[in-house]
Amino acid sequence: MDMLTRANKTKVYPKLMEDHIKAVEELPEGHRDYEGTTIEIVKRVEDLNLPDRQQGDLAVAISFRFQAFAHLMRNGGGRGWTAPGKDGCTFVHEELVRAAAEEPVIEVDRELVFDPESFHRRLLALAEPHGEA
Repeated sequence: MDMLTRANKTKVYPKLMEDHIKAVEELPEGHRDYEGTTIEIVKRVEDLNLPDRQQGDLAVAISFRFQAFAHLMRNGGGRGWTAPGKDGCTFVHEELVRAAAEEPVIEVDRELVFDPESFHRRLLALAEPHGEA
């Protein structure tokens, strides 16, 4: 099984995704790059004391979702669901994080992304029961 398939089969709970986003947000601005984010993800997953294989799968799954989420945000996919924060951070609606935790990651042109239409449908479905769509 390839890494992407394995990452998509690994459950990432929305709360766990949110906790990792907050942890990365608290890093110094110069450490919020790919390397700094990956180190933070690995450290936090290690703290969960899971078996090695499960720990590795979860770290990869979160990292892949972070990469796809970053791509989505760079390309305007979070428009209407975000607000500017301080120190280069962006506040994101909790349903946006939940969708990022649940949506499968795909590879397009050697980049990890979410399918924009599928992600948007999931986001609206998640927000609808709360009257926020």
